[in-house]
Order: sequence, then structure tokens, then C-alpha cells
Amino acid sequence: MILIFGGGPISDALTHGLPNTQRLHRSEVDVTDLDEAAWAFKTWHTSTSVIVCAARNPKHGDAWAWRPFHETHNDGVDSWSVNVAGSANVARAAIAAWLPKGVRGSIVLMGSIHGEVSPDPRLYDGAHKPWEYSATKAALPALARYVAAHYGRDGIRCNVLAPGGVDTTSMQSYAHRSPSGRMVPLQGVVSAAKWLCSPDSDGVNGTVVRVDDGWCAV
Repeated sequence: MILIFGGGPISDALTHGLPNTQRLHRSEVDVTDLDEAAWAFKTWHTSTSVIVCAARNPKHGDAWAWRPFHETHNDGVDSWSVNVAGSANVARAAIAAWLPKGVRGSIVLMGSIHGEVSPDPRLYDGAHKPWEYSATKAALPALARYVAAHYGRDGIRCNVLAPGGVDTTSMQSYAHRSPSGRMVPLQGVVSAAKWLCSPDSDGVNGTVVRVDDGWCAV
């Protein structure tokens, strides 16, 4: 069984596109609470893979968001608690549940190309995409490497899936600047997640898998 934590279009696609999944919305499991994350693995004790789609990304409607960086006063604590601490909580809960049973599990952290390259302001009509989204997504590869280094001998893998410009919006400005000239197909993200959760990716541990149609290549 694959446990999927979080909401949004990508979570929707993963739930419908992957076999034997259980989707846990934030209203059901608050990933910022380690006890709630642990409860999920006790309840769905047959899980062998987990995908963490934890993303606290301020929206355009937030009064303080999308303003020039030097004008913001947000300290990023809310985003850190969900995107980083929440991902770590789920990883810790999974490992604690799997170790006694000898489960060779796979943890997939949903990252972003904006954890590797800066958001391009030209894609957002000159607006500044909130800095804390990039900063927190950049922390996930370090978390994946840490888990891989400490639990690889136990057969537990942890990787980051980093999509970019996924075709869930009408933001065609991304497509115009992408090497492929298109938005990234949502199915590409689903297929990559399926591969990372499967034995076919055995040996892939502590790394970042980009699904960005070459955005980070140029």
C-alpha cells in the first residue's frame, strides 16, 4: 500500500493513477504533529511506500505574499513546519513502523525545481514568488540524503521527486520558456512516483528525480 499525505492536483493524480493507495488529507492527518503521522502508519500498517505532498505555499490572495522580498516580514515558520518538519515527521513515523517488521520501504518527498533554481519572476508578471517556498523545498534533498545514509542498510529508501511547470494551470508563460515548449504532463509526475515506489528503482536512494521537461538543464 502507498500512503499519500497532502492535497492538491498532484495528490489527486497520484491517488487515481497509482495502485493500492490511501490518501490522507491534512484534515485527517496533520503532518506537523508526529503523533498523528505515527497513527497513520499504525492504522494502515501494510504500507510499504509513502509519498509526502506537504506544501505550504502562500497564495496570491494572502496579504503579505507575492510582494518584493525586501518588503516582506514573514519569517517562513509556517512553511517550514509543513514542508520540512512535516516531511521529516512522516519519514520518521514510516521508519519507526517499518524497522521492526523489516519492511524495505520507499519514501518519496514531493519537492520542486524551485528548490534547485530560483523562480523566474518573468513567469509571474514580475511578482516575487514567496521565498520560503524555495527555501523549504531546497531542504528536502538534504533530508532525503540523511535518511538514505542512516537507513539504507535497513533497505529503506528516501528520494525527492521535483516537478516543475506541471500542466495543472493555464500558466503558458512556463511553456514558452521551457526547452520542450510545453507544460509538463501530469502523467509524467505520476509515472515517476510509481517508479520510485516500486522495486524497479531499487538502488535509487538519496537523490532528486526531476520531472521538468529540461527546465533545469538550461
